Amino acid sequence: MSLQNLREKLLGLTEKEGKISPIFWIGILGMVLILLSSFWDFTDTGGKVDSGGEDTSVLEYTTQLEERLYDIVKTIDGVGKTKVMITVESSPEYIYALEEKITSDLSEETQENTGEKRQQKTTSENGYIMVESPGGQEQALIRKRVEPQIKGALIVCEGADSPQVEQRVVEAVTTALGIPSTRVCVTKISQ
Repeated sequence: MSLQNLREKLLGLTEKEGKISPIFWIGILGMVLILLSSFWDFTDTGGKVDSGGEDTSVLEYTTQLEERLYDIVKTIDGVGKTKVMITVESSPEYIYALEEKITSDLSEETQENTGEKRQQKTTSENGYIMVESPGGQEQALIRKRVEPQIKGALIVCEGADSPQVEQRVVEAVTTALGIPSTRVCVTKISQ
């Protein structure tokens, strides 16, 4: 096939009866899509951070605590209909595994007045231990997750007008959450 024949075939694909062929437009569209795809990252994680599969948001953490506390409080004699709300200080804190490299250089020093010899010089470097995530990216290894501190608890229940019920609820909440009674509010639910 000569160069002239190739040129005529290409012109035949791009133009038919003075109009540009749909095949030509499809080819141009394909090239544009390929070019635009280089600008998008298709590895979207949906806004969640991968921390070894154990990550829960603050909202999920407080919801779980509220459900567990509700299950406890509703069983207290005289409480009746109950609602529970827990507030927390901040988000979870992660403590990462560190790798410590210690290098020792021995150097001798002689003190002029006493004639003593001293050996010294040790240096250490810390760095995070990195592991490969399921997505193929490196991330620091999480050694420990510290849950957020609980600021307070609000219990709204039918039996809150009774001092005995209120006291039992406060004792149950302070024991379950490990917070002082000054951070627990028990109030009567509206009818």
